[in-house]
Amino acid sequence: VVKGVANETTIDLTQKGCVITPGDPVPNRYFAGVAVDNPTGEPLTYDWTVYVTPQTTPMVLYSSLNSSNPFDLLPFGNQYLTTNSCIVKLTVNAPDPKRSKSGVWVGRCTYYSGIAN
Repeated sequence: VVKGVANETTIDLTQKGCVITPGDPVPNRYFAGVAVDNPTGEPLTYDWTVYVTPQTTPMVLYSSLNSSNPFDLLPFGNQYLTTNSCIVKLTVNAPDPKRSKSGVWVGRCTYYSGIAN
């Protein structure tokens, strides 16, 4: 089942999803995916970037360039849980760069902003 998350929603990137079979790896609750109408089967790549704005300047939380689809929204770190403005940006790269398209999701993300040593 695919469910979209509306813009201006807060998502918790530390939450885990569900498994059907006990013992299977527990997936992240949130991921980003896209369905592309590609009738000619062009080789497409996907650039995913997650930005957060803890102050006034957006910073990259993580990204995956030339990735496959979908993109796991992985929690970062293991301490300093915080919530900030968040943007998930996708660029679908076509062989002809003029035909590449971008889209964004805008909301808030809860995530870990640091790593304990």
